[in-house]
Amino acid sequence: MLGLFLSAAQEHPSVQFRTVEIDRDTDLRVALRGALDRGCTVVEIIHRDGRVFTSEGHLAPSVFGDSSSLHLSPGDVVVMSGGATGIGAHLARCLVPFTPRLVFLGRTTLDPGIDPAEAAPRTFVVFV
Repeated sequence: MLGLFLSAAQEHPSVQFRTVEIDRDTDLRVALRGALDRGCTVVEIIHRDGRVFTSEGHLAPSVFGDSSSLHLSPGDVVVMSGGATGIGAHLARCLVPFTPRLVFLGRTTLDPGIDPAEAAPRTFVVFV
């Protein structure tokens, strides 16, 4: 949930996204007041041992720098985390012209009527 909210907060800054973790000794009114404070930009708030901890997401440049200099050769291995459906499937389709070996990490089960070896012989699916 936190990762989803961190991403959503970057994409939709006018909407307040917040996760709040409290322990037994936390004053619920204080925690809720802090969580609903529109002036606070952090997404994650943790109340522990009478103290408040936070983290927030920041945009960071890709470790690859200029994406036009990326070179993907046929047979190169691309690991995609998050499964083989949704956005992962769309991203995988974009890689088809490069004929990489795709590895999908996720928990999505395959349709029992599809033989992955016949459908995509260069694709591996790892269930975790």
